[in-house]
Amino acid sequence: MGRSSKRFSYLLLEEGECYIQDWMATCRPGLVASSQKKQAHPWQQRKLKGRLRLCSKSIFFEPDNIKTPIVMFPLNKVKKIEGLSEPLMSPSPLTSKWSRKQEAFVMETSLHVKMKEGGFDAPYISEKQESIWWVSLDFAPVQQFLLQAHSLLSINLLPLVERDMVLRNTMAQREAKARFDTSRLVDLAEEIFLDCPAAQEEGRYNQSPLKPPVPQMSSSLAFIFG
Repeated sequence: MGRSSKRFSYLLLEEGECYIQDWMATCRPGLVASSQKKQAHPWQQRKLKGRLRLCSKSIFFEPDNIKTPIVMFPLNKVKKIEGLSEPLMSPSPLTSKWSRKQEAFVMETSLHVKMKEGGFDAPYISEKQESIWWVSLDFAPVQQFLLQAHSLLSINLLPLVERDMVLRNTMAQREAKARFDTSRLVDLAEEIFLDCPAAQEEGRYNQSPLKPPVPQMSSSLAFIFG
């Protein structure tokens, strides 16, 4: 009920912003001030399944439920991101010690932006208020996100011109070192005969005799700040 196809697109990014990596995640929003909590929307009272998307200047959480808005967190408005381990509500005595705790992180921000609620294109809603968000990654260690997010936080605190220069230089260096994952080829005997930079996206075009040219996003961009 309410589950949708992907609503996120690169059009939601700021001009010149790069997409880094995404994860299946669970998010639990909550406002800091008790008076503000009473005014929270129903979707802010429960855990939400969705996808966490890390970009060079922002973080997005796209809930699976189409009725719930996508939330964007500008990194220059994020005050801190801290890792934590939260015990599960009813851990089974038969489960391992590792499974009794759920790795997650807490993000504190002074502004978040809601968009595409119900799947509709409508003016974005910016909420300028202190808020905290608890997020866990479903199938990946939280450190995989934290290492990149902390570096991006530092970069986004720089003056705008310096920030953009650092991001461009780092992206270019990593892109030059990118290598195509040959496990994506159709056949073991297949070989790459064309490898060149993509014209419009961060990545490279790779072509083989068994498939048409397809833009491959650089896998190294996922660990660009690791």
